[in-house]
Amino acid sequence: ATGAILYGVSSLQAGTPLGLARLERVAPATTLSATPTGLGTKPATIALSVQDSGAGLARVSVALVQDGKPHTLVERSYEMGGVARDEFELNVDPQAMRLHEGSASIEVSATDHSLWANAALTRREYPIDFTSPRAEPLTPQQNGTVGGAELVVFRYKGRPLAAGGVESSTGAFYSGLPLSAFDSTESFPSDTFFALFPIPYDFSPAKDSLRLAVKDDFGNTAEAPFNYRIAPKSFPDVEMGMG
Repeated sequence: ATGAILYGVSSLQAGTPLGLARLERVAPATTLSATPTGLGTKPATIALSVQDSGAGLARVSVALVQDGKPHTLVERSYEMGGVARDEFELNVDPQAMRLHEGSASIEVSATDHSLWANAALTRREYPIDFTSPRAEPLTPQQNGTVGGAELVVFRYKGRPLAAGGVESSTGAFYSGLPLSAFDSTESFPSDTFFALFPIPYDFSPAKDSLRLAVKDDFGNTAEAPFNYRIAPKSFPDVEMGMG
C-alpha cells in the first residue's frame, strides 16, 4: 500500500515555558533513514523522523513528487505544546503511483509552533529503474537425491546484485556467492555466481520445485528455471532407547 504508518510520538518535556519556547527561531529537523538506493517495481519503505524540541511540531507534510505531480504520503497537524518528535514509515509503491522510469523525490515540509513559524523543507531524489535483472543457468544438469546437496552455477545480468541464489517452492532460499569465492586460484567473470543448496529429507520431487531467483539493488526481481533431477529416497525409522 502507498502511504505512511505512524510508529512513534514524543511529547515536549517540561522545563522551558511555552511562551519563551514560541520565541525560538530554530526550524524543525528531519531525518530520512533506511532509504533504498533507488526505486524499482516493488514497494519500498523509507523511515522518517521529524523533531522540534523548542516550540514543538505544528505541521508535517510528505509527498513523493515526479514531473511536478505530488503523491501525498503524510499530512499531519499537531496541537500547540504537545509533540516534539514524530516518526513514520513511508510506504512507496512506484507502480501503484504510476511512476515512470527516471527519478522522483521525497519532499518533507515541517513547521513548528514558534511565533515565526520556523519551517524546514527536505528533499531527496531517487532514481527509478523498472528493468528486470536476468539469471542464466550455466550448469547443464543437476542430478541429486533427497537428503543430499547440489551446486548450480549461473550468470547474472542487470543492476548490482542484492541477492541471488536458489529458491524452493517450500519458501527456502539458498544464497549464492561469486564463483571466485569457490576457487580463488582461478580468474572468473565478475557476473558468474554459484549456489550450494541442500535437498531436504522432506523435499518431494513430485510436488516441490527449485528455481534461480535474483534481486537487484532497486528491488527488481526475476526467476529462471534450471535443469535438475531429484531422486526420492526413503529414510528408515530408528528407535533409540534412553537410559
